[in-house]
Amino acid sequence: MTITVDEPIANAGTDQSVCGGGSVLIGNDPIGEHENDYAWSTGDAGTLDLQGGGQDHGQISVVPTTNTTYTVTITDPDTGCSATDEVLVTVGNAPTADAGTNQQLACETPTITLDGSNSDSGPNITYAWAGPGIVNGATTDSPSVNQAGTYTVTDTGSGCSSTSTVVVDPAPPSNMDFIRR
Repeated sequence: MTITVDEPIANAGTDQSVCGGGSVLIGNDPIGEHENDYAWSTGDAGTLDLQGGGQDHGQISVVPTTNTTYTVTITDPDTGCSATDEVLVTVGNAPTADAGTNQQLACETPTITLDGSNSDSGPNITYAWAGPGIVNGATTDSPSVNQAGTYTVTDTGSGCSSTSTVVVDPAPPSNMDFIRR
């Protein structure tokens, strides 16, 4: 007579990345009808930050604050057999976006350049400006604009992004506007 014991299979999922403050789903839903026991840990007892459900689930949502390796141990309560797997969650930081100081159009300078140069920069950081009168430079740190309004820059790097806004006021009325006929 041969007895076959099905050992549990642990699968913590593939390594993932998340932006700081974000949550990520790790692990996998249990397969089959058998109820196994799940224990998640980080190697630092008591520091596991779970959202929704609990650590006794095959799939959990976590909010790491630093790069963290999560370990899941699955145990078959009937046989006592167990299996372990790990997943690394890398935490990325959003680049700093800075749209600069508020500005004002002028009759003599109907086009001005916004100054987002205090934003983080680098080869992997992109800029995307939005607003009513962008003439050129919408994907640089300093676009040219020719209309009053609110302009927003979104800086993206390592899959994370941040935004900043600047207001461009209209040109003041010229003295010619006050001459009565």
